[in-house]
Amino acid sequence: MSTLKEYLFYKEKSVTDFAKELMVSRSYLNKIVLGKTTPSRLLAKEIERATDGKVKADELLQELTVCKKEKIEPKTNNEEKPNMKMSPKGYMMEKSIFDNGGYL
Repeated sequence: MSTLKEYLFYKEKSVTDFAKELMVSRSYLNKIVLGKTTPSRLLAKEIERATDGKVKADELLQELTVCKKEKIEPKTNNEEKPNMKMSPKGYMMEKSIFDNGGYL
């Protein structure tokens, strides 16, 4: 078992060539290789088939589950930035110059 990045390295395949083989865009496959996105279940199975089982579909899809569980909480300490306040959705927003509670 190996990651897709390791597989491509050891097989000396470029992301471009492997993307053509899978019939997906190079940029989409590159995001998968870098761990920035996860493939669909269908593509994960196709990657497993194309790598002769060296890269497991379950491992590619497991990354999605891990990413969803690790939610980054918004910073709530706005004492450091007096011109900032929390929006109702928990984002730091710049205070409105009109001081009516609105956001810019």
